[in-house]
Amino acid sequence: MALINSKKIQRFLKTRNKYWWLAIIITLIALFVRVYRLPSNVMFQGDQGRDALIVSKIFKEKDLVFIGPVTSVGNMYLGPFYYYFMLPFLWLSYPSPMGPVYAVVLANILAVFGLYLVGKKMFDEKTGLLAAFFFALSVPAVIYSRFSWNPNLAQVISVLLIYLTWKAWKNAKYWIGVLICLAILIQLHYLTLLAATGAGVCWLVNLLLKLQKTKAKKRKKIFWQILKSSLIGGGIFLLSLTPLVLFDIKHQGLNAKAFLNLISDTENFAHSQTSFEKIVMTFKETEGRAMHILAELNFGTSRLFNRFFVLTIFALLIWQFTKLKNKDKSGLLIILIYLITGIIGTATYQHTIFDHYIAYLFPVTALVYAICLRSLKPKIIQISVSLVFITTFLFYNLSQMPFKPNYSMQTAKKTAAFIQQVVHNKGLYNIVLLSESKDIYGLSYRYFLSTYGHKPVAVENHHQADNLIVIDELHNPGQIAQTDIYEIVVFPDRTIKEKYEIPNGPNLYLLTTNNF
Repeated sequence: MALINSKKIQRFLKTRNKYWWLAIIITLIALFVRVYRLPSNVMFQGDQGRDALIVSKIFKEKDLVFIGPVTSVGNMYLGPFYYYFMLPFLWLSYPSPMGPVYAVVLANILAVFGLYLVGKKMFDEKTGLLAAFFFALSVPAVIYSRFSWNPNLAQVISVLLIYLTWKAWKNAKYWIGVLICLAILIQLHYLTLLAATGAGVCWLVNLLLKLQKTKAKKRKKIFWQILKSSLIGGGIFLLSLTPLVLFDIKHQGLNAKAFLNLISDTENFAHSQTSFEKIVMTFKETEGRAMHILAELNFGTSRLFNRFFVLTIFALLIWQFTKLKNKDKSGLLIILIYLITGIIGTATYQHTIFDHYIAYLFPVTALVYAICLRSLKPKIIQISVSLVFITTFLFYNLSQMPFKPNYSMQTAKKTAAFIQQVVHNKGLYNIVLLSESKDIYGLSYRYFLSTYGHKPVAVENHHQADNLIVIDELHNPGQIAQTDIYEIVVFPDRTIKEKYEIPNGPNLYLLTTNNF
Protein backbone atom coordinates (compact mmCIF):
# COMPACT_ATOMS: atom_id res chain seq x y z
CA MET A 1 0.00 0.00 0.00
CA ALA A 2 2.85 2.38 0.91
CA LEU A 3 4.53 1.62 -2.43
CA ILE A 4 1.31 2.33 -4.33
CA ASN A 5 0.81 5.58 -2.48
CA SER A 6 4.42 6.54 -3.12
CA LYS A 7 3.99 5.93 -6.85
CA LYS A 8 0.79 7.94 -6.89
CA ILE A 9 2.52 10.83 -5.18
CA GLN A 10 5.44 10.69 -7.62
CA ARG A 11 3.03 10.60 -10.57
CA PHE A 12 1.10 13.53 -9.12
CA LEU A 13 4.24 15.62 -8.65
CA LYS A 14 5.48 14.89 -12.17
CA THR A 15 2.23 16.16 -13.67
CA ARG A 16 2.46 19.53 -11.90
CA ASN A 17 3.53 22.40 -14.17
CA LYS A 18 5.73 25.41 -13.40
CA TYR A 19 2.77 27.55 -12.32
CA TRP A 20 1.81 25.02 -9.68
CA TRP A 21 5.33 25.04 -8.27
CA LEU A 22 5.43 28.84 -8.36
CA ALA A 23 2.13 28.83 -6.43
CA ILE A 24 3.77 26.55 -3.83
CA ILE A 25 6.68 29.01 -3.53
CA ILE A 26 4.24 31.94 -3.14
CA THR A 27 2.36 29.97 -0.47
CA LEU A 28 5.61 29.34 1.41
CA ILE A 29 6.40 33.06 1.24
CA ALA A 30 2.91 33.74 2.59
CA LEU A 31 3.62 31.30 5.42
CA PHE A 32 6.90 33.06 6.22
CA VAL A 33 5.40 36.56 6.50
CA ARG A 34 2.53 35.22 8.62
CA VAL A 35 4.67 33.36 11.18
CA TYR A 36 7.85 35.48 11.23
CA ARG A 37 8.44 36.60 14.82
CA LEU A 38 4.89 35.54 15.60
CA PRO A 39 5.33 34.44 19.24
CA SER A 40 7.05 37.73 20.10
CA ASN A 41 4.51 40.06 18.50
CA VAL A 42 1.20 38.22 18.41
CA MET A 43 -1.71 40.42 19.44
CA PHE A 44 -3.43 39.28 22.64
CA GLN A 45 -5.70 41.97 24.01
CA GLY A 46 -9.17 42.19 25.49
CA ASP A 47 -11.06 40.47 22.67
CA GLN A 48 -8.55 37.64 22.49
CA GLY A 49 -8.56 37.20 26.27
CA ARG A 50 -12.38 37.14 26.32
CA ASP A 51 -12.53 34.51 23.58
CA ALA A 52 -9.87 32.32 25.19
CA LEU A 53 -11.65 32.53 28.57
CA ILE A 54 -14.99 31.50 27.08
CA VAL A 55 -13.55 28.67 24.99
CA SER A 56 -11.43 27.30 27.84
CA LYS A 57 -14.59 27.03 29.95
CA ILE A 58 -16.15 24.82 27.28
CA PHE A 59 -13.60 22.05 27.81
CA LYS A 60 -12.71 22.78 31.44
CA GLU A 61 -16.20 23.28 32.85
CA LYS A 62 -18.35 21.74 30.08
CA ASP A 63 -19.94 25.20 29.69
CA LEU A 64 -21.35 25.17 26.15
CA VAL A 65 -22.04 28.51 24.48
CA PHE A 66 -24.89 29.52 22.17
CA ILE A 67 -23.68 32.98 21.24
CA GLY A 68 -20.45 34.38 19.95
CA PRO A 69 -18.64 37.70 20.52
CA VAL A 70 -20.57 40.94 20.93
CA THR A 71 -20.31 43.54 18.15
CA SER A 72 -18.71 46.94 18.74
CA VAL A 73 -21.67 48.66 17.03
CA GLY A 74 -25.26 47.74 17.81
CA ASN A 75 -24.59 45.61 20.92
CA MET A 76 -25.47 42.41 19.05
CA TYR A 77 -24.07 38.94 19.47
CA LEU A 78 -22.56 36.97 16.63
CA GLY A 79 -23.08 33.24 16.27
CA PRO A 80 -20.75 30.84 18.13
CA PHE A 81 -18.95 29.41 15.07
CA TYR A 82 -15.59 30.99 15.88
CA TYR A 83 -15.61 29.72 19.46
CA TYR A 84 -16.08 26.15 18.29
CA PHE A 85 -13.41 26.68 15.64
CA MET A 86 -11.02 27.71 18.44
CA LEU A 87 -12.01 24.84 20.74
CA PRO A 88 -9.80 21.95 19.54
CA PHE A 89 -6.78 24.18 19.00
CA LEU A 90 -6.94 25.88 22.39
CA TRP A 91 -7.51 22.49 24.02
CA LEU A 92 -4.34 21.19 22.35
CA SER A 93 -2.16 24.18 23.31
CA TYR A 94 -3.71 24.99 26.73
CA PRO A 95 -2.76 26.94 28.81
CA SER A 96 -0.95 28.73 25.98
CA PRO A 97 -3.47 30.60 23.76
CA MET A 98 -1.25 30.11 20.69
CA GLY A 99 -3.21 27.12 19.34
CA PRO A 100 -6.02 29.19 17.76
CA VAL A 101 -3.42 31.66 16.45
CA TYR A 102 -1.68 28.95 14.45
CA ALA A 103 -5.06 27.64 13.30
CA VAL A 104 -5.91 31.08 11.86
CA VAL A 105 -2.49 31.22 10.19
CA LEU A 106 -3.00 27.78 8.63
CA ALA A 107 -6.50 28.66 7.39
CA ASN A 108 -5.24 31.80 5.68
CA ILE A 109 -2.25 30.00 4.19
CA LEU A 110 -4.69 27.56 2.60
CA ALA A 111 -6.60 30.61 1.33
CA VAL A 112 -3.52 31.82 -0.57
CA PHE A 113 -3.04 28.55 -2.42
CA GLY A 114 -6.81 28.25 -2.76
CA LEU A 115 -6.95 31.63 -4.49
CA TYR A 116 -4.42 30.39 -7.03
CA LEU A 117 -6.66 27.41 -7.75
CA VAL A 118 -9.78 29.59 -7.93
CA GLY A 119 -8.13 32.08 -10.28
CA LYS A 120 -6.88 29.21 -12.43
CA LYS A 121 -10.35 27.67 -12.69
CA MET A 122 -12.26 30.91 -13.25
CA PHE A 123 -9.73 32.61 -15.54
CA ASP A 124 -6.32 31.06 -16.23
CA GLU A 125 -3.21 29.94 -14.37
CA LYS A 126 -1.35 33.25 -14.70
CA THR A 127 -4.31 35.15 -13.27
CA GLY A 128 -4.51 32.70 -10.38
CA LEU A 129 -0.78 32.98 -9.75
CA LEU A 130 -0.82 36.78 -9.76
CA ALA A 131 -3.86 36.86 -7.45
CA ALA A 132 -2.16 34.49 -5.00
CA PHE A 133 0.98 36.67 -5.09
CA PHE A 134 -0.92 39.86 -4.26
CA PHE A 135 -2.96 38.09 -1.60
CA ALA A 136 0.14 36.52 -0.03
CA LEU A 137 1.92 39.85 0.47
CA SER A 138 -0.97 42.25 1.01
CA VAL A 139 -0.38 43.90 4.38
CA PRO A 140 -4.00 43.81 5.62
CA ALA A 141 -4.27 40.14 4.60
CA VAL A 142 -1.06 39.42 6.53
CA ILE A 143 -2.04 41.44 9.60
CA TYR A 144 -5.40 39.71 9.94
CA SER A 145 -3.78 36.31 9.67
CA ARG A 146 -1.36 36.69 12.58
CA PHE A 147 -3.64 36.53 15.61
CA SER A 148 -6.81 34.86 16.79
CA TRP A 149 -9.98 36.86 16.10
CA ASN A 150 -13.33 36.04 14.57
CA PRO A 151 -13.06 38.39 11.51
CA ASN A 152 -9.72 36.82 10.56
CA LEU A 153 -11.33 33.71 9.09
CA ALA A 154 -13.36 35.77 6.60
CA GLN A 155 -10.54 35.61 4.05
CA VAL A 156 -10.51 31.84 3.64
CA ILE A 157 -14.31 31.58 3.66
CA SER A 158 -14.46 34.32 1.01
CA VAL A 159 -12.14 32.37 -1.33
CA LEU A 160 -14.43 29.37 -0.99
CA LEU A 161 -17.51 31.56 -1.48
CA ILE A 162 -16.18 33.00 -4.75
CA TYR A 163 -15.38 29.54 -6.09
CA LEU A 164 -18.74 28.02 -5.10
CA THR A 165 -20.61 30.98 -6.61
CA TRP A 166 -18.79 30.35 -9.90
CA LYS A 167 -19.60 26.63 -9.70
CA ALA A 168 -23.24 27.42 -8.88
CA TRP A 169 -23.40 29.55 -12.01
CA LYS A 170 -23.06 26.30 -13.97
CA ASN A 171 -24.58 23.78 -11.57
CA ALA A 172 -27.41 24.84 -9.27
CA LYS A 173 -26.54 22.37 -6.50
CA TYR A 174 -23.57 24.54 -5.51
CA TRP A 175 -25.91 27.25 -4.23
CA ILE A 176 -26.13 25.05 -1.15
CA GLY A 177 -22.39 25.56 -0.60
CA VAL A 178 -22.72 29.31 -1.21
CA LEU A 179 -25.34 29.59 1.52
CA ILE A 180 -23.24 27.54 3.94
CA CYS A 181 -20.34 29.95 3.36
CA LEU A 182 -22.66 32.90 4.04
CA ALA A 183 -23.91 31.22 7.23
CA ILE A 184 -20.30 31.08 8.45
CA LEU A 185 -19.38 34.59 7.28
CA ILE A 186 -22.17 36.35 9.19
CA GLN A 187 -20.98 34.60 12.35
CA LEU A 188 -17.55 36.16 11.84
CA HIS A 189 -18.75 39.76 11.37
CA TYR A 190 -22.18 41.20 10.62
CA LEU A 191 -20.87 43.50 7.88
CA THR A 192 -20.22 40.38 5.81
CA LEU A 193 -23.96 40.54 5.15
CA LEU A 194 -22.73 42.59 2.19
CA ALA A 195 -21.35 39.31 0.82
CA ALA A 196 -24.87 37.91 1.14
CA THR A 197 -26.10 40.86 -0.92
CA GLY A 198 -23.48 40.07 -3.55
CA ALA A 199 -24.45 36.40 -3.55
CA GLY A 200 -28.12 37.37 -3.87
CA VAL A 201 -27.40 39.54 -6.90
CA CYS A 202 -25.35 36.71 -8.43
CA TRP A 203 -28.25 34.29 -7.82
CA LEU A 204 -30.76 36.62 -9.49
CA VAL A 205 -28.56 37.41 -12.50
CA ASN A 206 -27.74 33.73 -12.94
CA LEU A 207 -31.43 32.79 -12.79
CA LEU A 208 -32.44 35.44 -15.34
CA LEU A 209 -29.63 34.52 -17.75
CA LYS A 210 -30.44 30.82 -17.56
CA LEU A 211 -34.14 31.43 -18.12
CA GLN A 212 -33.33 33.72 -21.03
CA LYS A 213 -31.09 31.15 -22.71
CA THR A 214 -33.39 28.17 -22.08
CA LYS A 215 -36.25 27.16 -24.32
CA ALA A 216 -39.71 27.85 -22.92
CA LYS A 217 -40.46 24.17 -22.29
CA LYS A 218 -37.41 23.69 -20.06
CA ARG A 219 -37.57 26.98 -18.12
CA LYS A 220 -39.75 25.54 -15.38
CA LYS A 221 -37.28 22.70 -14.81
CA ILE A 222 -34.32 25.10 -14.63
CA PHE A 223 -36.20 27.36 -12.23
CA TRP A 224 -37.06 24.50 -9.88
CA GLN A 225 -33.49 23.17 -9.95
CA ILE A 226 -32.16 26.52 -8.77
CA LEU A 227 -35.00 27.03 -6.30
CA LYS A 228 -34.61 23.54 -4.80
CA SER A 229 -30.88 23.99 -4.13
CA SER A 230 -31.51 27.49 -2.78
CA LEU A 231 -34.20 26.24 -0.40
CA ILE A 232 -31.96 23.45 0.91
CA GLY A 233 -29.10 25.92 1.38
CA GLY A 234 -31.50 28.42 2.94
CA GLY A 235 -32.67 25.74 5.37
CA ILE A 236 -29.08 25.05 6.43
CA PHE A 237 -28.51 28.80 6.74
CA LEU A 238 -31.53 29.16 9.04
CA LEU A 239 -30.48 26.09 11.02
CA SER A 240 -27.11 27.75 11.68
CA LEU A 241 -29.00 30.58 13.39
CA THR A 242 -30.64 28.18 15.88
CA PRO A 243 -28.25 29.03 18.77
CA LEU A 244 -29.01 32.74 18.35
CA VAL A 245 -32.74 32.05 18.13
CA LEU A 246 -32.61 30.03 21.37
CA PHE A 247 -30.67 32.87 22.99
CA ASP A 248 -33.27 35.40 21.84
CA ILE A 249 -36.15 33.28 23.13
CA LYS A 250 -34.53 33.26 26.56
CA HIS A 251 -33.67 37.00 26.47
CA GLN A 252 -36.84 38.57 25.03
CA GLY A 253 -35.50 39.00 21.50
CA LEU A 254 -32.44 40.98 22.57
CA ASN A 255 -30.40 40.22 19.44
CA ALA A 256 -33.27 40.65 16.96
CA LYS A 257 -34.20 44.02 18.46
CA ALA A 258 -30.58 45.21 18.34
CA PHE A 259 -30.27 44.11 14.71
CA LEU A 260 -33.48 45.90 13.68
CA ASN A 261 -32.35 49.04 15.50
CA LEU A 262 -29.00 48.88 13.73
CA ILE A 263 -30.36 48.67 10.19
CA SER A 264 -33.23 51.12 10.79
CA ASP A 265 -31.18 53.82 12.52
CA THR A 266 -30.42 56.64 10.06
CA GLU A 267 -27.19 57.31 11.93
CA ASN A 268 -25.94 53.91 10.82
CA PHE A 269 -27.13 53.46 7.24
CA ALA A 270 -28.51 56.76 5.89
CA HIS A 271 -27.73 60.46 5.63
CA SER A 272 -29.90 63.10 7.21
CA GLN A 273 -29.40 65.63 4.40
CA THR A 274 -31.90 66.62 1.71
CA SER A 275 -32.25 64.39 -1.36
CA PHE A 276 -29.71 66.27 -3.52
CA GLU A 277 -27.20 66.51 -0.69
CA LYS A 278 -27.77 62.84 0.02
CA ILE A 279 -26.95 61.91 -3.58
CA VAL A 280 -23.77 64.01 -3.54
CA MET A 281 -22.70 62.61 -0.18
CA THR A 282 -23.41 59.02 -1.23
CA PHE A 283 -21.34 59.53 -4.39
CA LYS A 284 -18.42 60.87 -2.35
CA GLU A 285 -18.74 58.01 0.11
CA THR A 286 -18.83 55.47 -2.73
CA GLU A 287 -15.72 56.96 -4.29
CA GLY A 288 -13.98 56.99 -0.91
CA ARG A 289 -14.89 53.37 -0.14
CA ALA A 290 -13.73 52.29 -3.61
CA MET A 291 -10.38 53.99 -3.05
CA HIS A 292 -10.08 52.41 0.39
CA ILE A 293 -10.85 48.88 -0.81
CA LEU A 294 -8.92 48.95 -4.09
CA ALA A 295 -6.06 51.34 -3.42
CA GLU A 296 -5.42 52.55 0.13
CA LEU A 297 -5.07 49.10 1.68
CA ASN A 298 -2.17 48.19 -0.61
CA PHE A 299 -0.78 51.46 -2.00
CA GLY A 300 -1.18 54.12 0.70
CA THR A 301 -3.34 57.21 1.05
CA SER A 302 -2.37 59.47 -1.87
CA ARG A 303 -5.84 60.66 -2.87
CA LEU A 304 -4.95 61.90 -6.36
CA PHE A 305 -3.14 58.66 -7.24
CA ASN A 306 -5.88 56.52 -5.71
CA ARG A 307 -8.65 58.29 -7.64
CA PHE A 308 -6.79 57.72 -10.92
CA PHE A 309 -5.99 54.15 -9.88
CA VAL A 310 -9.63 53.24 -9.15
CA LEU A 311 -10.88 54.81 -12.40
CA THR A 312 -8.25 52.84 -14.32
CA ILE A 313 -9.20 49.62 -12.54
CA PHE A 314 -12.88 49.95 -13.43
CA ALA A 315 -12.09 51.01 -17.01
CA LEU A 316 -9.96 47.87 -17.47
CA LEU A 317 -12.59 45.62 -15.87
CA ILE A 318 -15.36 46.99 -18.09
CA TRP A 319 -13.16 46.80 -21.19
CA GLN A 320 -12.25 43.21 -20.38
CA PHE A 321 -15.90 42.35 -19.79
CA THR A 322 -16.93 43.68 -23.21
CA LYS A 323 -14.16 41.67 -24.90
CA LEU A 324 -15.07 38.30 -23.43
CA LYS A 325 -17.49 35.92 -25.05
CA ASN A 326 -20.73 35.34 -23.18
CA LYS A 327 -19.72 31.87 -22.02
CA ASP A 328 -16.49 33.26 -20.47
CA LYS A 329 -18.02 36.23 -18.67
CA SER A 330 -19.34 34.48 -15.57
CA GLY A 331 -16.08 34.65 -13.56
CA LEU A 332 -15.52 38.35 -14.15
CA LEU A 333 -19.19 39.14 -13.58
CA ILE A 334 -19.12 37.38 -10.20
CA ILE A 335 -16.02 39.31 -9.11
CA LEU A 336 -17.59 42.60 -10.26
CA ILE A 337 -20.81 41.90 -8.35
CA TYR A 338 -19.03 41.09 -5.08
CA LEU A 339 -16.76 44.11 -5.49
CA ILE A 340 -19.51 46.62 -6.36
CA THR A 341 -21.94 45.44 -3.68
CA GLY A 342 -19.10 45.68 -1.17
CA ILE A 343 -18.25 49.24 -2.22
CA ILE A 344 -21.85 50.49 -2.31
CA GLY A 345 -22.75 48.66 0.88
CA THR A 346 -19.88 50.16 2.87
CA ALA A 347 -20.71 53.59 1.39
CA THR A 348 -24.14 53.46 3.05
CA TYR A 349 -22.60 52.59 6.44
CA GLN A 350 -22.13 55.77 8.46
CA HIS A 351 -19.47 54.64 10.90
CA THR A 352 -15.76 54.12 10.37
CA ILE A 353 -14.97 51.14 8.19
CA PHE A 354 -12.10 49.32 9.85
CA ASP A 355 -10.04 47.01 7.68
CA HIS A 356 -11.26 43.84 9.40
CA TYR A 357 -14.86 44.73 8.47
CA ILE A 358 -14.02 44.12 4.81
CA ALA A 359 -11.60 41.20 5.16
CA TYR A 360 -13.90 39.14 2.95
CA LEU A 361 -13.00 41.52 0.09
CA PHE A 362 -9.23 40.99 0.34
CA PRO A 363 -9.27 38.01 -2.07
CA VAL A 364 -11.61 39.92 -4.42
CA THR A 365 -9.15 42.81 -4.57
CA ALA A 366 -6.24 40.46 -5.31
CA LEU A 367 -8.20 38.88 -8.16
CA VAL A 368 -9.11 42.32 -9.53
CA TYR A 369 -5.42 43.32 -9.67
CA ALA A 370 -4.56 40.10 -11.49
CA ILE A 371 -7.45 40.39 -13.97
CA CYS A 372 -6.55 43.97 -14.85
CA LEU A 373 -2.87 43.22 -15.45
CA ARG A 374 -3.73 40.19 -17.57
CA SER A 375 -6.13 42.26 -19.67
CA LEU A 376 -3.41 44.61 -20.93
CA LYS A 377 -2.36 44.31 -24.57
CA PRO A 378 0.08 44.06 -26.33
CA LYS A 379 2.38 41.84 -24.28
CA ILE A 380 5.16 44.43 -23.98
CA ILE A 381 2.74 46.85 -22.30
CA GLN A 382 1.43 44.09 -20.06
CA ILE A 383 4.95 43.16 -18.92
CA SER A 384 6.06 46.79 -18.45
CA VAL A 385 2.97 47.86 -16.49
CA SER A 386 3.04 44.65 -14.44
CA LEU A 387 6.64 45.26 -13.39
CA VAL A 388 5.87 48.82 -12.30
CA PHE A 389 2.68 47.72 -10.55
CA ILE A 390 4.32 44.81 -8.71
CA THR A 391 7.34 46.93 -7.71
CA THR A 392 5.07 49.65 -6.29
CA PHE A 393 2.94 47.06 -4.53
CA LEU A 394 5.99 45.40 -2.95
CA PHE A 395 7.60 48.70 -1.98
CA TYR A 396 4.55 49.75 0.03
CA ASN A 397 3.52 46.41 1.50
CA LEU A 398 6.96 45.16 2.52
CA SER A 399 7.60 48.43 4.33
CA GLN A 400 4.36 48.01 6.29
CA MET A 401 4.76 44.40 7.41
CA PRO A 402 3.76 43.88 11.08
CA PHE A 403 7.10 42.56 12.32
CA LYS A 404 7.75 45.07 15.10
CA PRO A 405 7.73 43.51 18.58
CA ASN A 406 4.36 43.51 20.31
CA TYR A 407 4.67 41.97 23.72
CA SER A 408 1.00 42.04 24.69
CA MET A 409 0.81 38.28 25.25
CA GLN A 410 4.11 38.01 27.11
CA THR A 411 3.26 41.06 29.22
CA ALA A 412 -0.16 39.69 30.16
CA LYS A 413 1.35 36.32 31.04
CA LYS A 414 4.19 37.82 33.08
CA THR A 415 1.87 40.22 34.89
CA ALA A 416 -0.59 37.43 35.72
CA ALA A 417 2.23 35.36 37.25
CA PHE A 418 3.27 38.33 39.39
CA ILE A 419 -0.33 38.97 40.52
CA GLN A 420 -0.46 35.37 41.72
CA GLN A 421 2.42 36.13 44.05
CA VAL A 422 0.79 39.35 45.29
CA VAL A 423 -2.57 37.76 46.12
CA HIS A 424 -1.12 34.57 47.59
CA ASN A 425 -2.94 33.85 50.89
CA LYS A 426 -4.90 37.10 50.59
CA GLY A 427 -8.33 35.63 49.88
CA LEU A 428 -10.70 36.62 47.09
CA TYR A 429 -9.53 39.27 44.66
CA ASN A 430 -10.68 41.18 41.60
CA ILE A 431 -8.75 43.02 38.88
CA VAL A 432 -9.43 46.25 37.00
CA LEU A 433 -7.44 47.53 34.04
CA LEU A 434 -6.64 51.15 33.21
CA SER A 435 -5.62 51.30 29.56
CA GLU A 436 -6.23 53.03 26.26
CA SER A 437 -8.26 50.03 25.12
CA LYS A 438 -10.92 50.74 27.78
CA ASP A 439 -10.98 47.04 28.61
CA ILE A 440 -11.65 47.69 32.28
CA TYR A 441 -12.04 43.98 33.10
CA GLY A 442 -8.51 43.18 31.87
CA LEU A 443 -9.67 40.12 29.95
CA SER A 444 -6.24 39.26 28.54
CA TYR A 445 -4.87 39.21 32.09
CA ARG A 446 -7.93 37.32 33.35
CA TYR A 447 -7.29 34.54 30.86
CA PHE A 448 -3.78 33.85 32.17
CA LEU A 449 -4.97 34.23 35.78
CA SER A 450 -7.66 31.64 35.04
CA THR A 451 -4.95 29.10 34.23
CA TYR A 452 -3.73 29.26 37.84
CA GLY A 453 -5.45 27.78 40.88
CA HIS A 454 -6.12 31.18 42.47
CA LYS A 455 -8.15 33.03 39.85
CA PRO A 456 -10.01 36.34 40.28
CA VAL A 457 -13.70 36.45 41.10
CA ALA A 458 -16.10 36.62 38.18
CA VAL A 459 -16.80 40.12 36.88
CA GLU A 460 -20.37 40.04 38.21
CA ASN A 461 -19.13 38.97 41.67
CA HIS A 462 -16.74 41.88 42.18
CA HIS A 463 -18.47 42.76 45.49
CA GLN A 464 -17.21 39.50 47.02
CA ALA A 465 -13.54 40.45 46.62
CA ASP A 466 -11.47 41.50 49.63
CA ASN A 467 -8.65 42.65 47.39
CA LEU A 468 -8.57 44.74 44.24
CA ILE A 469 -5.61 44.79 41.88
CA VAL A 470 -5.56 47.84 39.62
CA ILE A 471 -3.44 47.18 36.53
CA ASP A 472 -2.26 50.55 35.24
CA GLU A 473 -0.97 50.48 31.67
CA LEU A 474 -1.22 54.28 31.49
CA HIS A 475 1.40 54.73 34.21
CA ASN A 476 -0.62 57.52 35.79
CA PRO A 477 -1.32 56.88 39.49
CA GLY A 478 -3.63 59.91 39.60
CA GLN A 479 -6.08 57.98 37.44
CA ILE A 480 -6.85 55.61 40.30
CA ALA A 481 -8.12 58.29 42.68
CA GLN A 482 -10.01 60.14 39.95
CA THR A 483 -11.47 57.21 38.07
CA ASP A 484 -15.19 56.64 37.82
CA ILE A 485 -14.81 52.91 37.15
CA TYR A 486 -17.58 51.32 39.16
CA GLU A 487 -15.51 48.44 40.59
CA ILE A 488 -13.03 50.96 42.05
CA VAL A 489 -15.63 53.50 43.20
CA VAL A 490 -17.58 50.91 45.23
CA PHE A 491 -14.56 49.14 46.69
CA PRO A 492 -14.72 49.62 50.49
CA ASP A 493 -11.18 50.97 50.89
CA ARG A 494 -9.70 53.01 48.04
CA THR A 495 -6.38 53.52 49.81
CA ILE A 496 -3.42 52.17 47.85
CA LYS A 497 -1.68 49.68 50.14
CA GLU A 498 1.03 48.49 47.77
CA LYS A 499 2.49 49.50 44.42
CA TYR A 500 4.43 47.17 42.14
CA GLU A 501 6.27 47.95 38.92
CA ILE A 502 6.46 45.27 36.25
CA PRO A 503 9.62 45.71 34.11
CA ASN A 504 8.53 46.81 30.63
CA GLY A 505 4.95 46.32 31.74
CA PRO A 506 2.15 47.96 33.74
CA ASN A 507 2.17 49.22 37.30
CA LEU A 508 0.08 47.33 39.84
CA TYR A 509 -1.76 48.85 42.78
CA LEU A 510 -3.22 46.80 45.60
CA LEU A 511 -6.37 47.94 47.37
CA THR A 512 -7.50 45.70 50.19
CA THR A 513 -9.94 45.46 53.09
CA ASN A 514 -7.60 43.09 54.92
CA ASN A 515 -4.95 44.14 57.40
CA PHE A 516 -1.54 42.81 56.54
